[in-house]
Amino acid sequence: PAPARQWLPRRARAREGMTFESLTGRVLLERILATLEDALSWMARLSLQILLGLMLAQVIARYFFNQPLGEVITLTETYLMPALVFFGLATVQRHREHVRVDILYARFRGRPKQIIDICIWIVSAAYWALIAYCGAQEAHFSWEMGYELSKDLPVPVASALVIVPIGTII
Repeated sequence: PAPARQWLPRRARAREGMTFESLTGRVLLERILATLEDALSWMARLSLQILLGLMLAQVIARYFFNQPLGEVITLTETYLMPALVFFGLATVQRHREHVRVDILYARFRGRPKQIIDICIWIVSAAYWALIAYCGAQEAHFSWEMGYELSKDLPVPVASALVIVPIGTII
């Protein structure tokens, strides 16, 4: 089967004679990663909606009822904003929608452009691997030390810190 048909819905693949067994390991890995990326993208969008809802509730509670909601800022800064950024990274990379400076890059063609792409990919992969490693180390340290978000919200800080390595690994 043609590679373009690998992403067809299950029924369409069955009509074309594609079965689960006919998929190669690489295609299967790509499908698994695409599913994970879609799930993280969905969680990033959900975190944005929750963030907006909490901020609206905070403004209404504070200015109309003079009773601000406690820990909304902590939840927003600790969970929702990092989830919004790091869970959206994989989808941005897959669709090549990241910010790129095109002043010099657009002038290259062919082989030099491919070499630059490979160099950028290697440097980026090393950078994000370092971020994932350091984030995982920080989450582990926080878990071992038993750090909590606040006295009012006794949730382990590590539960928020794992967002960074999860988002960068995928």
